[in-house]
Amino acid sequence: MEKLDEILLIEDNETTNYLNLRLLNKLNVASKITVQTNGKKAMDYLDDLHNNKPCPALIFLDLKMPVMDGFEFLKEFNKHACRKNGKTKVVVLSTSPLDIDIARAEELGIDLYLNKILDKHKVESAFRAIA
Repeated sequence: MEKLDEILLIEDNETTNYLNLRLLNKLNVASKITVQTNGKKAMDYLDDLHNNKPCPALIFLDLKMPVMDGFEFLKEFNKHACRKNGKTKVVVLSTSPLDIDIARAEELGIDLYLNKILDKHKVESAFRAIA
């Protein structure tokens, strides 16, 4: 797997963040891994980043979060420069097996839909999807 400059994890669950961070660091797949706990914080981070630094190469996104959920984030993100430049890919990580959630996320332009929690094979799938 090619090492990315940055991965952005958008997830409200501390345990899930801990496990995902531990795995991604162990796999050494990114120079930087940033965690934001809801879509609003993630959009604020991307807005600040865009003025000074490149966009993350990959976003792992939870759908069910407080403040701004994953669907709301995707709607806003689709208007953002990081999406428009085509360099940032989005992989949904969710526990929802509902076809309606998967279809809605796909309509909003995700690159891949995976079930939580990340493992080595899911990370490899994500990297193949964004290649």
